[in-house]
Amino acid sequence: MYGMWTDFLAVITIQWALFAGVALVRRTPVRRAAGILLGSIALGTVFGIAFDLVVGKTLGVYTYRAGFALPFLVVNGALSYGALCATVWLVRRERFWRFYLITTAVGAAYELANRLFPVWSWTFAGSPLAQEAIVILAAYCALALLLRGMLTLFLPIRESW
Repeated sequence: MYGMWTDFLAVITIQWALFAGVALVRRTPVRRAAGILLGSIALGTVFGIAFDLVVGKTLGVYTYRAGFALPFLVVNGALSYGALCATVWLVRRERFWRFYLITTAVGAAYELANRLFPVWSWTFAGSPLAQEAIVILAAYCALALLLRGMLTLFLPIRESW
């Protein structure tokens, strides 16, 4: 189990580094980025637990090396979904195709990180290559749109599409 936690920490570090990179490119002040992260950790925890239990465990789309134990889901929700939520917050006002390209790039980076440091595996039908293509080209953008919708519920976001 020690190796799984090391891999998890590596993936989380990469996810947070991606958020920091996007914040840097967008010239987000450090204090504002920290505030975005704190709010995203709260939303990511609640959203991540629900999403993992419904899509991962119940629908069987993916599984985690650590399983679906609540302590792991809480940490994963806060750190992994929190990082994605914070990144989505930074790009939430982009036009659709730019939003799609950014979230696809983020998804590709997440999947590469998971290839190097395995934390989750996809369990839906199809070859591993087809699974990765579907996940990177469609699922990450869909997840980001869902998170964007959740952000819209809690914070007024002016549509730019």
